[in-house]
Amino acid sequence: MEYLQTEGKILLEKHIRPQIVMFRIDNLEEINEQFSRQAGNVLITEVTKKILSITKGDNIFIRYMGPKFIIIFEDKETNEDIQKEKEYMTILKNIKEAVENIKLVQTEQGIFKKEYLDIIKNASEEDKDMIDELDDLDMLDDTSDIAEIEEIEDIAEENQNDQDSEEIYIIPRLNIALKEYDKGSLENICRKLESYLDSEGNRGKSEIVVL
Repeated sequence: MEYLQTEGKILLEKHIRPQIVMFRIDNLEEINEQFSRQAGNVLITEVTKKILSITKGDNIFIRYMGPKFIIIFEDKETNEDIQKEKEYMTILKNIKEAVENIKLVQTEQGIFKKEYLDIIKNASEEDKDMIDELDDLDMLDDTSDIAEIEEIEDIAEENQNDQDSEEIYIIPRLNIALKEYDKGSLENICRKLESYLDSEGNRGKSEIVVL
């Protein structure tokens, strides 16, 4: 929030009809309790990566507090485009769909993306050369940036042995609210968005709402 009150606010004032978007990972507390705080931290990292990959870093994007984040879009459409869906709304829908398709798996060795485990599990002997090229495979663990292929293979083999049991995935759920910015009203807007997202009646809705 400090950034939005200083450098961020200067950039914000230069935007064309800026839209203040606040989103909440609605099930982060449950993930921390059901799995671990490590799982929650990894999930936050993956959600952040996914959003930055979609916005390409062109937007003001900050962690507000706890499970809440703020991203700011410009509304550049003219009156001639009034019948079209706003570009930022399309981006928000893409973000929501992409984030809610994230699937993590918690193992004794750490937190992994499901697709990484699937690559190893489904690889044949002929695929070993491909596996050897995955040297930059993220282990998604704050204590290690690169996963050892042999360790991943062991984990995948363990999962293969347990394939008859139902897999439990760590999947984020987003609730999103936004409001157009009026000069000088940033703190008030943030409070309104936060109040909406934190309201018990709105928790778990997993929707995009314009206030």
